[in-house]
Amino acid sequence: AREFVDTSLYKHGCTIDILESKIRLARAKQSRLKQVSKIRSSVRKAKQIRSAQFQRAARKLFKSKNKEYNAKFVKLATNISNMRQTSIHATVEYTKAVYQFLTGEKPQYWVKSTTLSWWNNEIAAITSNQNSPKEASSRFF
Repeated sequence: AREFVDTSLYKHGCTIDILESKIRLARAKQSRLKQVSKIRSSVRKAKQIRSAQFQRAARKLFKSKNKEYNAKFVKLATNISNMRQTSIHATVEYTKAVYQFLTGEKPQYWVKSTTLSWWNNEIAAITSNQNSPKEASSRFF
């Protein structure tokens, strides 16, 4: 009778350890599926940007008004001109090409070499003033 109970009630792979490991695997799989579901949902809900919206945003990165340049653009242009041995004229052409690529239009007005040179001088003066020791606070000068 005992053999009958053991053979009829015993099921292969149903020990407590095996069942607990199956539960852990099922929870891990459910967690991964939930994460994938969240990612898919956020992609579906993501705001679609139109070409015109992108171009307007790109224009704002370069110019705040028709002839006034954004501070971030000034920093970008001066950083490009200070890379290696890039000339001021080449920097003007590079930034113009990037603007045309991003906005899809040729700018009516663009920064001139003299303006970029002036920006470089201004930024160099500001940087040297910030990096030089202050006479009032220094005991050695």
